[in-house]
Amino acid sequence: MLKDKGFYFVPLGGSEQFGVNLNVYGCDGDLLAVDCGIGFADERFPGIDLLLPDPAHLEEARDRLAGMIITHAHEDHVGAVAHLWDRLECPLYATPFTAEILRLKLNEQGYKHVKVHEIMPGQAIDIGPFHVNFLAVAHSIPDAVALHIETPYGGIVHSGDWNLDPAPVAGPRTEAETFKEVGKKGVIAYIGDSTNADRPGRSGSESSVAKGLASVMKSKKRQGGYHHLFLQYRADCQHR
Repeated sequence: MLKDKGFYFVPLGGSEQFGVNLNVYGCDGDLLAVDCGIGFADERFPGIDLLLPDPAHLEEARDRLAGMIITHAHEDHVGAVAHLWDRLECPLYATPFTAEILRLKLNEQGYKHVKVHEIMPGQAIDIGPFHVNFLAVAHSIPDAVALHIETPYGGIVHSGDWNLDPAPVAGPRTEAETFKEVGKKGVIAYIGDSTNADRPGRSGSESSVAKGLASVMKSKKRQGGYHHLFLQYRADCQHR
């Protein structure tokens, strides 16, 4: 249990691994969760398909959990919420696209009337003692955001998943000026996604992928329709 005074960052999942993201910030006894995603099991877990983060710490302190923010709608950030909902039941916050995906997942698990607060990129709200700014970033899915979390102890940047795509397909670019302005306010910690950060060079733009997919789909439609494309894709997978 965290002390009643002070500021803490507690990664309950996702750090030094891919998926099962569940991050917790504590400020003078109040808690804010960021993301709650699934992971995909590998050969280390025979007979298991999905991995979930362990919410025991949050469950024990549920009366102190001011809310949970979902930064974007990829499974490794949103996929575990519905599976763990009966153990958390806290206010939920997300941008519109992410909120709609979250509602669908909750409905599939039988939670049909859970309120999800929609927050627009660029908007700032107070969640308990946390003043949270939702910062638009580029990613391969709409409405992805980073978070600038302001507390009496200082400001934190929580990046979520993001990239520096110069021509994103699913939203605005990640603007350096946005983060420069945040930096002027003072940042005591940066909690950042680092997938592939150790690889040299730059990633390609999502727009180039879109052009390639459009070209393939057009050519396959002429050769026999999308069913033919699916059969070829399945055959390719079987021979890998």
